[in-house]
Amino acid sequence: MNWPVRRITAALISTMVLAGGCDSTTEAAAEPEVQPTVVSDVRSLSLPLDSYLPDRKQERLVEYGRMLLSLKCLRQFGFDVEAPPMPKPFALSLNERRYGVTNEAEVAVYGYRPPFSANARPEEPELSQAALAVLAGKDVAVKDVPEGGCRGKANRDLSEGADPDSVDWDLAQMLAVESYKQSEADSRVQAAFSKWSECMKRSGFNYKNPDAVQDDPIVDSASVTPQEIKIAVTDVRCKKEVNLINTWVAVEVAYQNRLVEKNEEGLSALKKQLDTRIRVAASLVGQK
Repeated sequence: MNWPVRRITAALISTMVLAGGCDSTTEAAAEPEVQPTVVSDVRSLSLPLDSYLPDRKQERLVEYGRMLLSLKCLRQFGFDVEAPPMPKPFALSLNERRYGVTNEAEVAVYGYRPPFSANARPEEPELSQAALAVLAGKDVAVKDVPEGGCRGKANRDLSEGADPDSVDWDLAQMLAVESYKQSEADSRVQAAFSKWSECMKRSGFNYKNPDAVQDDPIVDSASVTPQEIKIAVTDVRCKKEVNLINTWVAVEVAYQNRLVEKNEEGLSALKKQLDTRIRVAASLVGQK
């Protein structure tokens, strides 16, 4: 399966389906003051909400730790299951494509497509229907299966006995989606979009903003074309010319700081459990 090129930025911003989302500040609120920002490399860019989110390596570590605990539980019920090798983390850093393409050398070869194979999903062991039932804790034919099945026990063990349902695991991600939308609508970013659009027009490309490029069928073609590369290179150059990335990051940082302050209690609880899960998962992998 090929990597879906359309909406790649949106896919990297949110890996969940937001059913209703969080209660966004849709009411008229004053645009926050911003501090001048210089982004030297988006690959190392850190935003305020990143403290409450696992990075790519930590995300895979926790996933793998949960798998190890789930399989250990299944073996206690007599299922012969072995853990596959730990998968490599997703190749892009957390914010690398948050604001679209930014690396001219990269897009000169790949256009809007990521410079790696994105088909590397974590390998999962094959389980029988009986094992799947014990894993989920539903329709089981054996006794003493833990609440929520082996998967539920794994989640509790990752949290060292703390109730994993006591925190909103989606909170930081939902707020990150919210801050992105807020920053996009901000008058300062909108002004930068207009300048970017004017820059693109000088090269013959008519797009209202960087997201609009994803609506162009050219980026959905089976393989990268010279025209796509030309658009992508111009896109990156225009972002630099109008200082779009620095403006956008400065604005979103201000919105994220506001959201962090507003949601301090929930985020603190989330970070505490996240740190615990990362530590427990690391110890499990170290013992393997």
